Amino acid sequence: MTPIHLTDPDDPRVSDFRRLNDTAFRRSVEAPGPFHKGIFIVEGWLAAQRLGRSRYGARAVLVDEARLERAAEQLGHVRAPVFAAPRDLLDQIVGFPLHRGVVASADRGLAVLASTVIGRGRNLVVCEGINDAENLGSVIR
Repeated sequence: MTPIHLTDPDDPRVSDFRRLNDTAFRRSVEAPGPFHKGIFIVEGWLAAQRLGRSRYGARAVLVDEARLERAAEQLGHVRAPVFAAPRDLLDQIVGFPLHRGVVASADRGLAVLASTVIGRGRNLVVCEGINDAENLGSVIR
């Protein structure tokens, strides 16, 4: 893993991560369109690590440069550009204090028919628009 060091919060290579706290803006960035399937964002080390090993794979990773050693250990397998920046620059890019130190983006997969998902298990919970792990945890409890 060779990190790409950032100095400009408006660098177009990290546009996937811009203004993560702006719901309307994120819908325009992440939504599927006529020429792409859309993207999604994960935050945190475990989520980024799992994404790198998933069928989706990462498009890009943005990490706190103070945590590059951890990134090399946990995300060395990721086949996507890894961008590193000082904490204040990260916060400017994402739009809030990035306490977890890492975010990653990926292309959405192809849509799956509801009948296919329903047939996989006994229970199914559908949570549209959930974007906070704490909210999802409340639903599960």
